[in-house]
Amino acid sequence: GVPTRFLTVPDLLDQLRFAYDAEETTFEERFEEIRNATLLVLDDFGTQNATPWAQEKLFQIVNYRYTNRLPTVITTNLSLDEIEPRIRSRLQDPELVTKVIIRAPDYRRPTSDMGHPELSSLDLHAGQTFETFSLREDEDLDAEAKRSLKEALKEAEKFARQPRGWLVLTGDYGCGKTHLAAAIANQQARAGDPPLFIMVPDLLDHLRATFSPSSTVTFDRRFEEIRTAPLLILDDLGTQSMTPWVREKLAQLFNYRYDAMLPTVITIAADALGELDMRIRSRLLDERLVKIVAITAPPYHARKTTRRKKKAEERRHPMLHGKIGDRRGQVRLAATIAPHQQQPAIHAMGELLCLIERHLQRLCLQRGKPAASPRLKSLKAHLAQLTQAAEREQSLVHLLRNLARAADTRL
Repeated sequence: GVPTRFLTVPDLLDQLRFAYDAEETTFEERFEEIRNATLLVLDDFGTQNATPWAQEKLFQIVNYRYTNRLPTVITTNLSLDEIEPRIRSRLQDPELVTKVIIRAPDYRRPTSDMGHPELSSLDLHAGQTFETFSLREDEDLDAEAKRSLKEALKEAEKFARQPRGWLVLTGDYGCGKTHLAAAIANQQARAGDPPLFIMVPDLLDHLRATFSPSSTVTFDRRFEEIRTAPLLILDDLGTQSMTPWVREKLAQLFNYRYDAMLPTVITIAADALGELDMRIRSRLLDERLVKIVAITAPPYHARKTTRRKKKAEERRHPMLHGKIGDRRGQVRLAATIAPHQQQPAIHAMGELLCLIERHLQRLCLQRGKPAASPRLKSLKAHLAQLTQAAEREQSLVHLLRNLARAADTRL
């Protein structure tokens, strides 16, 4: 029975703006209706366009209701430090204001990575769990490699049950570090405590993006969200470009979490440890807080494919009757596609190119070449050009012949 006015803050400001040209009411009447409401609920405070006019009107409303002690509810995803100082001073009065922080995940996506939707890439690793992690028993690995996989799985499961300290997973590219890190994150997300899972290069891109004039979030807010995350999982540390700015930001991030003893998981290639900033390396080598687990198994993508898996792959790609194999460093592509199958096959080019790219990366790893070599980049660009040509010509057979020729000559 209480007369209530419920408004999102952007809608409130729109109502005030429209009142300037309205015939049925004046701006002053509309403004008085809002600020004198018996119960006023302001939703999504902080999402409005913060022009000087908007800031002034919001302050007048909040200040009026504060002075007259009128019942008011405000929802916001901002911290108080990010709110305009005059309004913040009113909201910090403990005698009048009750502040409630809700840390529960988004009820609309209870099992997904909802804690940091703008930052985290955990949704891309939804299938990487402890149950799907392979100890690679069917491969011809030496005893030490098998032992390291079992030890890494054991330590990751232990950390997931009770996140404490830092867990650093090292090893060759493709050995399973990211899978275990994602398994930890997925288990925590299912338990209702979604972590922040992010690749280090992506983290830095998110920080840089806050400098854009069109950014809706400040650098300080974004950096605070990252460094104070209850559980932070940093994937591929050491792959970022180490500019002085990057070194400084990473050092600040690691130092804060080290001092606060916040649970952190880090994956890093074994050969990248020595290239880290000394300040970061000193934190990672502190055995009182950090547990380093080395995976000595070779890259998982370099394993031999069993006959059963080959047949399953052929069933997944019924239009492609051939294989991608390596012989003396060459890539051979063979396909026989009927004319009526060409159009649907062209739509499958994205998947085919991913298959080719994974194979090329396998070859590079086997031959000790960097996966991001100029030759591989050049080949990728050439593949993209050929894909566009095939779409114009509607001929996948022509495309595959060119792909084979390009791969043989460029790799």
